[in-house]
Amino acid sequence: MLSPIAAVAQPIPQSGIDAATEWYARQGLRLEAFRNMPIAEAGKRLNQVVYGFCSSGSPSSPDINQLFHQCTTACGGYSYVLRGLLKAISAETRYANFYNIPNQGNHTAVEVKLEYRIWGWRLLY
Repeated sequence: MLSPIAAVAQPIPQSGIDAATEWYARQGLRLEAFRNMPIAEAGKRLNQVVYGFCSSGSPSSPDINQLFHQCTTACGGYSYVLRGLLKAISAETRYANFYNIPNQGNHTAVEVKLEYRIWGWRLLY
C-alpha cells in the first residue's frame, strides 16, 4: 500500500529551462514540434526520451543543470530533466513525491497538467 503523496509545484529555475532548450537542439529535436503536440502526447514521448537519456547512479556534478548533458542520477534527477523539458514547451508540471514505499523507501515522479481537463493532472514517471 502506497503512503501519502505530496504534489509540489516547485518552479524550475530559468537556468534549467535554458539547459532544457539547449538539450533539444543537441538531440536534434525540434522544440516547436513538441510545443504543437497535445500535452499528454508530448509528456508521453518526453518521458520515454528521458528514460533513454538518463541512467541510474550518482550525479557527477553538483550543478543540477549538468543533468541535461550527462544524466546519471536517481528519480529526483530524472524528474528534474523531464520537468525542464516540459517547461521548455510551456507545460505546467509538478513533482509527485511518494513516501514509505515497501522495499524502496521514497520516490519522486512528475505530473503534467493536461489542457483539456478541469482537474487534468497525469502522472508520467
